[in-house]
Amino acid sequence: MRQAQTLNDAQLRRVIQYCRSRRHPTRDETIILVSFYAGLRAKEIAALTVGNVFDEAGDVRTQFILSAAQSKGGHTHTVYLNQRLRKALLEYSASIRTAKPHHALFESQKGGHFSANTMCQLFLDIYKAVGLKDASSHSGRRTYITRLANKGVGVRLLAEQGPVRVPEDLHRLDAAGVVEEPAAAREHHQGVPLQLQQVPQARRVRAPRA
Repeated sequence: MRQAQTLNDAQLRRVIQYCRSRRHPTRDETIILVSFYAGLRAKEIAALTVGNVFDEAGDVRTQFILSAAQSKGGHTHTVYLNQRLRKALLEYSASIRTAKPHHALFESQKGGHFSANTMCQLFLDIYKAVGLKDASSHSGRRTYITRLANKGVGVRLLAEQGPVRVPEDLHRLDAAGVVEEPAAAREHHQGVPLQLQQVPQARRVRAPRA
């Protein structure tokens, strides 16, 4: 099977611009950004809940645990939300109709969660419309892993089961998708230094009322 196409910055901008012309522009743009900046698969994006991303006070989380039931392979793991993605989720929050934690983060046309198949189809429809015939729902994850590998993180560590099962000492991603890690972990990665940037705290967002 042919691997999903990775996208460069210009192609991703084209995808985002097209999303803004669709019937659900904010939802579709945010789905694309979750794929590219959190490395999640279609099944995992479809399974996300409001409570995954927003805490009880309505703050956008900096990280959350993806449950075994939500993930491919049946493993729990931590998902990190970088600065750009948190900003997009903050903007998307205005369109969420309920603050109930178990409610679908991304509602389908019929209401409730997308299925894995309908989420895959959403990606295919978007990519086809902008002429990216080899792109699929896996393109965001592949681009995400490639970006991290280019920054010095071993690709084998990133390509294990789960969205990005990096070691627990790799803590955060900045706006460019760069992992922030302590000095001991940097030495472990064959002495390849990583660009370190402090991630600002997520801004407060009031969860929509039910």
